[in-house]
Amino acid sequence: MSLYHARRGSYSNDTGKFRPQARIGGKKSAGGEYRGWYYDFVSHQSGSSVRRTSYSVSISDWQHNRVEYLCGFSSLDQASKAAQELIDQKLSRLTPTLPAGQVGSIPTVPGIAADQEK
Repeated sequence: MSLYHARRGSYSNDTGKFRPQARIGGKKSAGGEYRGWYYDFVSHQSGSSVRRTSYSVSISDWQHNRVEYLCGFSSLDQASKAAQELIDQKLSRLTPTLPAGQVGSIPTVPGIAADQEK
């Protein structure tokens, strides 16, 4: 079974029947670094008569492994704030919590303390 596609003229010429439009897809833009983690933005345009842009953010750890992908933001500012909040949450889970008495205090070695008293 073969398919036949009729085409008149070149793809670059506008014959008036169909208007050429830009491809629907994402455009990557530079993000930033926050507390040793990295994030990049992706913008998506939708709509033909009324264009709407939505933003997504891809978050990578310090070894550039992709960790999360957040989407559906209406501005770059919202996307960057969400990325920074998620990075803070991830880092708070990774750092162990110590009791209040152990933070900042280093016990002395018993042998040295006994020599100093003599």
